[in-house]
Amino acid sequence: MSTSNYYDLIVLGSDLAGLAAAALVARRGKRVLVLPIAPLDGVDTSPPDPVVCDPTPVLCGDSAIFRRVFDELGVWQQIRRERQPIAGKLHLALPSGRLDLDVGLANLNAELDRERPDSDYQGAWEEHQRRAAACEAAWEELIGNEQLSNEGLWERRAAAKIAAHLPDVSADELQPLAADHPLRACARAMLPALSHLTPMQLGRAAALYHASQWERGPEDLAGGVPRLRAFLLDRLLTHGGEVKTGLRVAELLVQRGRVSGVAFFGKRDHYGCEHMIIADDPALVLGDLGPVDALRAALGIPLHELAVVARRYILHLEVDVAGLSPALDGLVINQASPREGSSGHGVGTSYIRVDPTVIGDARRLAITHIIAPDERLEHLRERLLDRLDRAHVLPYVHEHVRWSYSAHDGRGALDGRGRSLAELPPELRPTAMDPILASVADPPPLGVALLPHTTDLRNLFLAGRAVLPGLGLVGELAVAVAVAGAIVAPGRARSRPLFLGR
Repeated sequence: MSTSNYYDLIVLGSDLAGLAAAALVARRGKRVLVLPIAPLDGVDTSPPDPVVCDPTPVLCGDSAIFRRVFDELGVWQQIRRERQPIAGKLHLALPSGRLDLDVGLANLNAELDRERPDSDYQGAWEEHQRRAAACEAAWEELIGNEQLSNEGLWERRAAAKIAAHLPDVSADELQPLAADHPLRACARAMLPALSHLTPMQLGRAAALYHASQWERGPEDLAGGVPRLRAFLLDRLLTHGGEVKTGLRVAELLVQRGRVSGVAFFGKRDHYGCEHMIIADDPALVLGDLGPVDALRAALGIPLHELAVVARRYILHLEVDVAGLSPALDGLVINQASPREGSSGHGVGTSYIRVDPTVIGDARRLAITHIIAPDERLEHLRERLLDRLDRAHVLPYVHEHVRWSYSAHDGRGALDGRGRSLAELPPELRPTAMDPILASVADPPPLGVALLPHTTDLRNLFLAGRAVLPGLGLVGELAVAVAVAGAIVAPGRARSRPLFLGR
């Protein structure tokens, strides 16, 4: 077998962390190849019109690590100008009531006085906001001062030392509010969407970090996560990086404790590399290459300690304007009631983003619905819309749907009655849903970390959601910086580099 191409770095997968690491390494003058599993630009062109793969708001635009990455890539000022508040209201459709909140929660007191007129909540909410601000400042300092070493998180002394920098948040700051009080949902309802770690294992300091960013706006980047991916992809290609989508990896080639390259199905030659990144669910990537248990042992990756406890199912709709309430705009969060099977993992929660643009006489909706990992997808669209109808979030929506589409169920684009809009059945390979993870062994260090970014193969790294899942997008960018720094130090970077590992 001959080597036809040789790269300083080959990236397997499509997670944003891997794409960011690839862009940084290319920016530092190395030859980089990305072999994606899903669309790198975060856009799906299969339905009648292109849709975004991930409609989650980008809340961390003022984080130090966010600026660190995009400043080095030369696009920070452009991104800064594109940050903006989410258009419309935040609607909390809860089993215990409903709050319709303005940007920045400016009318929160008025809504609570209407919904819970006898509730004394002011002191608890002020304490919550004080702790959230303190936790955000502490996490930003840990990341900015290079104290959050992911490798150190696996040593008890190091983890304890890092934890000492975080505020003591062991007590419930929202006491004495009842368990079903709307403020509790306001503080935690977004966690299953923002964090890749189950809320049941997420550290309280990390939960308050997300809450602080959420309650300030919420803000988003114009174009959302796909816009971030577009910036990274553009910087990767500008600096000579390559993306090849038609190659399917058949084997990792290992020599003397190092990955030496990859072989492909249908090709006699292979590609060599100096370093490699797995930038997706390791079990998914490694499962395509051979027996997971054997590869896990060879790479030293503790995959047996991870569990997928929930998944994010995304559904896109185009709906007649006449079928939507004029009061429905912005972002709607609908939580399941206990009898509907809600769980501490967020199962049953729906996040509905309403595109403010009217297209002809229709509007677009993107729904992220948290489901159990084994939930069947055959009729999930219909069940989800029935549930949102019963909750009076999208009443009578079925008859007004022009088309619905999900990349996850393999059903293609359907009309409002569940019939295919194509003359032939879709020939689609369903796209994997984003997982919400948990540790089945020890609790996650600091309530944020699961996998180390290093492996037993000294030139193989992990850069994906499973490394620092508790910090969400911030964690992905932090991992990208750590891995890029392990491969090659910055050259003439615009700011001092931040390293989270060796």
